[in-house]
Amino acid sequence: FGRRDPSARVMSQNMNKIIDAIEIGRDCSAKILQSLKDEGEGIELDSVRKTVEEIDESCPVGLPEMDAVKNQLYEASMWEEKLENNIDRGADSDLSDGDVLLEKKLTLEKVERLASKGRNLTFRP
Repeated sequence: FGRRDPSARVMSQNMNKIIDAIEIGRDCSAKILQSLKDEGEGIELDSVRKTVEEIDESCPVGLPEMDAVKNQLYEASMWEEKLENNIDRGADSDLSDGDVLLEKKLTLEKVERLASKGRNLTFRP
């Protein structure tokens, strides 16, 4: 390259942009892992969803972790919805006393199965 050739400067600027994008990607990966950290009380799906949306909007690079987190977020949301539906159905009942007891027993069994399934639901990228 000659002294006046701008190629070296352009390559250097491009490399700096790539390095900056990598750093931002690492920061986004750290945000994902932080939002998935369970401190004993479970993971708040709304905060994970919010973090995923923020990263989708701001991250200049594609993160392979995002697809896995989105799939897991979908599965966990569906599980939570099923659990809430089963609990709500057991509470809103216009049945006789015997039928109410049977309905509550069936609902309890469904909820226990969902809770067991939820314990096995891994939520890691």
